[in-house]
Amino acid sequence: MMGTSVSTPVFYYTDVNTATAILARGNLWDSNIAAMNDASEYTFGLEVMRSILPPRRGAADDEDTRQAQLIHEALGDLRLHMAPWYILCFSGDRDALNQWEFYAREGGVCLGLEFPKDVQFAACPSGDLAASPAYVPLNTVGPPKPVLYLEEDVLLDKDPLAVRQNIIDAGFAISRDDAIFLKRHEFERENELRLAFRVDEMTERCLVHERTRFGVCVPYLDIHLPTGKPLPITSVTVGPGRGQRRVYTSLRDFLDRLTKNQTQECTPHRYAERWKECIEEWSHLARLRQARTVDPKAKAHLGRFIDACQDKAAQIQEAAAKPLARLGGKNDLHDSVVHRMLSLLVRKFPDQVDIVNSGFTTRHGIVIWRSRVPYLFAARNQA
Repeated sequence: MMGTSVSTPVFYYTDVNTATAILARGNLWDSNIAAMNDASEYTFGLEVMRSILPPRRGAADDEDTRQAQLIHEALGDLRLHMAPWYILCFSGDRDALNQWEFYAREGGVCLGLEFPKDVQFAACPSGDLAASPAYVPLNTVGPPKPVLYLEEDVLLDKDPLAVRQNIIDAGFAISRDDAIFLKRHEFERENELRLAFRVDEMTERCLVHERTRFGVCVPYLDIHLPTGKPLPITSVTVGPGRGQRRVYTSLRDFLDRLTKNQTQECTPHRYAERWKECIEEWSHLARLRQARTVDPKAKAHLGRFIDACQDKAAQIQEAAAKPLARLGGKNDLHDSVVHRMLSLLVRKFPDQVDIVNSGFTTRHGIVIWRSRVPYLFAARNQA
């Protein structure tokens, strides 16, 4: 299967229970596409592929004819509520209001992951684990791939060659397998990327688990990195739901309690870079506050806070460059340097503690954010 590979961060929106389970266990669940809310997502892609392939009456060894036959069979399988595809959907946006509309009502969470270009995956078998290997390698290589959004009118297009070229230019093959990456343009705001695995029900049934969701049985794969390595989770964003501050605080403590085996290794340099991202966010929010303030003294005070933030960022980067700066020990950079700096900052600027609590880098280098949405709405209302 062909596709466009990306190494930029991807974001998985879910609830707090699922997020903490993923962080603690290092696994993802890929659901069967036929059991998802809208199986027509796959149907649309198959129908588009079928519309640009010639009728199924060519030579048996012709690739287009073979794919047309496979697509015909796949559409028949979907009518029987059967599909060989298991997918997990991500977004390219970390703090998207359209995603929070679905996930933030009861305290949604967005996990940020950075998969390397050559990432490989494995599935944990179901059934008798004692008689099975711990992890079975899967064929999919590479991070989640961005979907291609197409107008529904493409099914009526009088120039199938142009549609075909559009799909090929996006990095996909004209095939049953790549139909999984085509969606209607109405969903374009989701900026979706997909991680997809094809499982042969005859030979790989042992990989399929079952769970219930909303009273319906949903087949899924238990996906891990090979040998059970921790997932490359780099950030956690708490949505603008009820009790956002409480959820943020509890998750920050949860992330600090994770062990080295549950998180990807973070070098001191990368740890300092993530703190720089946090402090730049503080400075940005402080500038928004400064811009709507009419009191000259308050403006000057906020200017000093912004300068102090930049100074702390430089100090953290300087400390991280020292040979003895190592993460994970009892007297590590996080405990011995960063906490001391932040305590001084909060004591000096107690009125800006809400900004300081908008983002934090935990001891293992995972950044936890609070969604900007409530803050920006508040800023708009006060302007």
